[in-house]
Amino acid sequence: MESDFSIGFDDIDISQLPADARESSSKEFVKAVQAFVEHQFSRFKGKVQIRVDENERKVHVKWSESIDSPAPMAIVLNLIKQGESQSAINLLGIMVLQTPNDFTCHYNLGMVYSDTSKLEQAMTHLNIALTLKPDSTSAAIALAVAEIKSNLLDMAIQRLKAVDRLEGDNPLVLKNLGGAYLKVGNTLDAEAILSRAVALAPKDLQILYGLGSALEENNKLSEAGKFYSEILNLDSHGQVADLAREGRSRIAWKFFAAKSAGVERFDAVMYCLGAMERFSPMNIAEVQAIGFEVAVLGMKGLDINDSTKQYKLKSIEGQFSGLHLVSLMYVAFKKISPDIDSGFDLSKEYASALALFKKPYP
Repeated sequence: MESDFSIGFDDIDISQLPADARESSSKEFVKAVQAFVEHQFSRFKGKVQIRVDENERKVHVKWSESIDSPAPMAIVLNLIKQGESQSAINLLGIMVLQTPNDFTCHYNLGMVYSDTSKLEQAMTHLNIALTLKPDSTSAAIALAVAEIKSNLLDMAIQRLKAVDRLEGDNPLVLKNLGGAYLKVGNTLDAEAILSRAVALAPKDLQILYGLGSALEENNKLSEAGKFYSEILNLDSHGQVADLAREGRSRIAWKFFAAKSAGVERFDAVMYCLGAMERFSPMNIAEVQAIGFEVAVLGMKGLDINDSTKQYKLKSIEGQFSGLHLVSLMYVAFKKISPDIDSGFDLSKEYASALALFKKPYP
């Protein structure tokens, strides 16, 4: 197969050229463009002839595909798989100019642009892809994802709702639709949509976290906590796991606050008092070690509503309940830097403990 097409100077990403060859009127530019286009075609087998016309401001390309050449799109997809996004963009950009009505080229170029946060370019090519193939669910979802990233939430919601009406029970559609609902604050619809998604993809961590967030916002705390815990059962590492731990800590604190109902918790007062007595003879470094160790442990989730002494520290001996550790951390941070937010409000309990301590603290 032989292809004969042109690339306008304005279609070339000059950021890919050497810094001293980006002025289109210079000889260096012509040489750099010639080398750039030759390099792109070096990935393909076959014969290529490249001619740069300064007057027309175009690069004329004639490429003959050899019998044993790998398919150009296969090369591009392999580059994407290897994480070479810019190389894939360069090749797809040339392929789009070569075959401007090719759905696959526009779709994959839009996807790579979206993955590299070049959202305006992503939406341009995904819109073209949808124009070429209006019934493509994949292109519609990809365009909606780019719209969500661009904060065009109403547009994305309408697009995903339309796909859901036509197709139904697609977990990828439901995941993104539920996420968009969460972003606009429509937590009731988010809960309904993400509940459907979880039924279809019960091990998708992002869907589980989205539903947990919607339930938490809708004040269904016990149910939300179950989904956060399920995430940690499936995978205790990674960004979603960290968010799930934070969610469990928020819920634990809400339950704690509800039980207290604005009244000081005597057990927390005594834990704070014990911490003051423990820390009083220590230097800052020793207190800091304890406070930071509890903080790190807290990232894995501390149950402050269970009085069981189930936790241990390396920095001090003994076994502690979740609330005891949180109290230690709160008092430690007050000694290290009073303005640090420990994530738990024990200010009333701390004040009562301070009155009982009867010594200057920190």
